[in-house]
Amino acid sequence: MDAILISARHLLSIPTRLFCPPKRPRDPQLPTISDSLLARALPLGRHDYALSANGGKLFLPLTSPEGSIVSSNPIDSILSDDFRINGAWRSPHSHAQVGLSFPLTIYPTHFTIDYAFNPDPVAMKSAPRQLIFWGVVEGAGNKARYARTLANLEVSDVVNRTAPLLHRGEIFMPLGSAQYDVHDGPHIQTFPLHPGGVESGIDFGVVVLEVISNWGGNETWLYRVRVHGSASVKH
Repeated sequence: MDAILISARHLLSIPTRLFCPPKRPRDPQLPTISDSLLARALPLGRHDYALSANGGKLFLPLTSPEGSIVSSNPIDSILSDDFRINGAWRSPHSHAQVGLSFPLTIYPTHFTIDYAFNPDPVAMKSAPRQLIFWGVVEGAGNKARYARTLANLEVSDVVNRTAPLLHRGEIFMPLGSAQYDVHDGPHIQTFPLHPGGVESGIDFGVVVLEVISNWGGNETWLYRVRVHGSASVKH
């Protein structure tokens, strides 16, 4: 009995040793490699304004047509937290575009792409790759700020681009570009937006995620898109 109790106490102490290592002092101004990885792989502490439960909706005029892929989930599934391996929306092209609207205007700072782990080669090739995140500029005040800010934005992959592929004459601001790494990155990847856009003081009620390319597939799959930032307070 004593041996059993000792073993039980030993097992109970394992989580403490694994998850509560001794604290070592370090300079708080110097982020560690693990800090960087956690910031990119674990965005769960950030509020998701695109989540349907939080009032996020698709903005269909700026969204790719759903196509006729029988096994595809409805496009609004990308705004759900019901995450499963067969839960992707499947665009019938190597590119895709999704317009998102919020119940209030926000100052976006990051966006997140979720992609389910699936070793199938078709799924790997269908993952999004090159991404551009756009904001629709609305209101006289925002348009004035946009004119002052645009010259200072240097967003890669947006050279000679003033709008995403699908548009209706809106004024678009390129907020950031990124590459989703399906091979070496975590399945949930969070990307910061360009500091110039974040600091511009422009709030957005509609944004667009444009998938420029995938990893070589004939289709592009999206599982979930998240948008993070802070709510605008109107007076």
